[in-house]
Amino acid sequence: MAIWLLPLFGCRTDPGDIEDSAAEVRLEGAEPGDCTDRADNDEDGLFDCDDDGCLGSPDCADSGDADTDADADSDTDSDADTDTDSDADPLCSVAADGSATYTDIQLAVDEASDGETVYVCPGTYSHVQIDRRDVSIEGVDGAEATIIEGGSHPAITLDNVTSTVRGFTLTGDAGSTYAAAILTTDATVTVVDTVISDCTSSLSGTAAVIQTNGDTVWENVEFRNNVIGVFSAAGSGSVTMEHALVVGNSGGSLWYTAGVDLSLTNSIFRDNTCMQGTMFTALAPGVAWNNTFYNNTAPNSGVAIVVGVDFQNNITQGLSGYVATGETADYNDYFDNGPDDDHSSEAHSLTVDAHFTDAGSGDLTLDVGFSECIDAGNPLSGYNDADGTRNDMGAYGGAGSEW
Repeated sequence: MAIWLLPLFGCRTDPGDIEDSAAEVRLEGAEPGDCTDRADNDEDGLFDCDDDGCLGSPDCADSGDADTDADADSDTDSDADTDTDSDADPLCSVAADGSATYTDIQLAVDEASDGETVYVCPGTYSHVQIDRRDVSIEGVDGAEATIIEGGSHPAITLDNVTSTVRGFTLTGDAGSTYAAAILTTDATVTVVDTVISDCTSSLSGTAAVIQTNGDTVWENVEFRNNVIGVFSAAGSGSVTMEHALVVGNSGGSLWYTAGVDLSLTNSIFRDNTCMQGTMFTALAPGVAWNNTFYNNTAPNSGVAIVVGVDFQNNITQGLSGYVATGETADYNDYFDNGPDDDHSSEAHSLTVDAHFTDAGSGDLTLDVGFSECIDAGNPLSGYNDADGTRNDMGAYGGAGSEW
């Protein structure tokens, strides 16, 4: 008899457990706001009006646009943005057309809290100064659609703050500030996915970007078609730049860094003209690894590049002047540069045509099967390409080779 009773006792379920389990079940749409809160309240993988629990909800009535969901955009999901993924991207607080809270970035920045990001819709805006709190700004549709024109001021001024600038095109005239696009002083600044273009100045000694002290990080930034110097940094602090494209610029000395700790990697300088002085100057301390300098001219100077930083795994080709390097330079390629470009002291450097894939169209990747610069960089593992193989010289080698 005991044999039959044990299973019965083991399978006994408390009625209270059944009630508790039922109480935990929640359907989407059971509570007010469930169908518009962008949350998966019943954890079935469906959100808001995409969930069957919201069928018939007034919040999910068709708004009359091209799709059948309740929001006012014409995509196929029920979140508030216009793409088709399931996340709701940040909504703009600034829109030039008046569709957001502010029409001016400066007003939004002035009223933002410390640590806040101001999201900006497409449009053209005027000078922005960030100097009161650590406020960041982001163009939600990217640089081509979101423009800041500085006029007679820098497009953006950052003074003694920590800030990120993402997704803008910056342009303007340097004026009396000597900087046309970005002026940073004692600031910690990250600039990402940004284009700096068409900057001008009637003054000498100006640049698109001027940094005094502080620390800056630059990732996926383009400097193009500026008719003044591109970048100048001096004092204390650091500059970290990766995946930068510097193309089609003309004017004074394009690049000058001194005193700051420089890390310049996986960047391209091509088709630039320096009308006075040296095209590129990078004095110690720091490193310049895996960059490509191609078809740059400095008609009024016999020197194209002066570097006091550690200079390795770079390609310099088609420069009008020679390259002056320091004692730590090695594993570089020098080809078709100006007179006196002698690097015989660099034991592992090359003097061969890099054989780019299509230099005429701007493709400076190395032609597989022809380029001697492949697997010719520093063989130490710390310099390896992203795929773990030996370093390829130029902007598409080393740790940042994939871009």
